Amino acid sequence: MEEFLRRDEHEKLYLKLYEILKMKIEKGEWTVGIQIPTEEQLCKNYDVSRATVRNAISELVREGYLKRIQGKGTFVVKKVTPRESITINLKDIMKEHGTFLHKSVS
Repeated sequence: MEEFLRRDEHEKLYLKLYEILKMKIEKGEWTVGIQIPTEEQLCKNYDVSRATVRNAISELVREGYLKRIQGKGTFVVKKVTPRESITINLKDIMKEHGTFLHKSVS
């Protein structure tokens, strides 16, 4: 198993897996163009159901980190720099609290 998913916390498993997979992309462990492990492999690696894996991957696809190609697999399509990662996370936090970033006009 690659990473232990703590099941005693209240956060949904797919969100925990999503964070782990996203971190692999952000840290450069999975680079642009690389094919990620299959759903079956991820199920075994993290001891989770296929539904959990699909939900985590779907979220990463929706956010533009991954792309599914039918019959071929799922691939990393977005390179994230550390600065961009911080900005993305800040935007997510602000959105959760109903705050939005606005460009200043000079």
